Order: sequence, then C-alpha cells, then structure tokens
Amino acid sequence: MSFYGSETYFPPMETGLPGVRTPQELYRALLACYSIETCAPRLRTFWSSENPTLGQCSITSFLAQDLFGGEVWGVSLPEIGYHCFNRVGGRSFDLTSEQFCGKTLDYTFDH
Repeated sequence: MSFYGSETYFPPMETGLPGVRTPQELYRALLACYSIETCAPRLRTFWSSENPTLGQCSITSFLAQDLFGGEVWGVSLPEIGYHCFNRVGGRSFDLTSEQFCGKTLDYTFDH
C-alpha cells in the first residue's frame, strides 16, 4: 500500500461489499476499477494507467465515507482546486494520494 494513511490500523467493518472491510481493501479493489471514465472530466486529458488515481479523489472519498463513515475533507490546491480525502475516527487517509507522485499534502486543513 502506498496511499497516505495506509499504515494506520482501521478495525475491519462490515460494509456490505465482500472483501472490503478496511480502507486498505477498498484501495486494492478500486485500483482494479479506475479508468479514464471514472476520472474527473477536467483531468481526463492527464489521466493514464500509470497514474490511475489521478482525478479520482471525489468519487473515492465519498464512496469511502459511505462505507466507513467519517467526513470528507478537502485540501485547496491552486493548480487543481480541492483535493478530497477522508477522516474516520480522528484518523486521515487519502486513497488517491499516489497521484501526487510522492509529494505529501498537508492533511491538517479544515474542510
């Protein structure tokens, strides 16, 4: 796992999706599903299979919220607008942080 917060322990939860009980399991499932069609329209010209999480933050964060609860927060990025991530039980995770190629965002901003 290489998303922000992947090292954080989240107790398994019943989500109604077989094999998806933690953010780590959701991440693995979504990697197999991401495509240019699921990418935010304004970022589709930049999407590639080498960077599959690009443009997937909103849909991913709201899906994670539906499954695990918590809140969706946003980090303002001048070049792209807001980038969404999740906070559950006081812990942050960003299933699409790989799109920033190793750059760690400041996940302490208010939403």
